[in-house]
Amino acid sequence: GGVVITNLYVNSPALAAALQPGDIVLAVDGAHVPSAQETLTRIAQLAPGRTAQLRVQRGQQVAEVPVTVGERPRAPR
Repeated sequence: GGVVITNLYVNSPALAAALQPGDIVLAVDGAHVPSAQETLTRIAQLAPGRTAQLRVQRGQQVAEVPVTVGERPRAPR
């Protein structure tokens, strides 16, 4: 199990880390992430500029992918 990436924002840290739609995030910094909410929660707890290690499955390959956390975009007012 894991979380399937369905889309990526332009200029996002995930895109910069070469993640792709269809990749499956299995863990963030070694902690299993069973849901999209858990994935977002774990990443949101990290300070911008910190590098998180995502365990990602693409097809039959599993790799540790470093992703530098960015600031979450703010909603327009």
